[in-house]
Amino acid sequence: MRNLSMMLVPALAAALLAIAGSVVAAEGSGSVPPRLLERLKAMDTDGDGAISKAEFLANAERRFQQLDTNHDDVVTAEELRAVRANRLP
Repeated sequence: MRNLSMMLVPALAAALLAIAGSVVAAEGSGSVPPRLLERLKAMDTDGDGAISKAEFLANAERRFQQLDTNHDDVVTAEELRAVRANRLP
């Protein structure tokens, strides 16, 4: 289980970073889904049109805390399933 969390955080970070770069590049083209654009704009807390490392890491920390429902600093597959099951469609 600990291995899952050790792999999950860097994978989530890499994915968000890649998406953020794509959004910044494609923001005006209409090729970014509106919901994703809203999420990334929310990450841009200083409103400069880019996501800094500090903004990115703050978002990753918030997301990790949401996933770590028992607050033991480990995200398990069980916690991921529970969070996913509770999401609205």
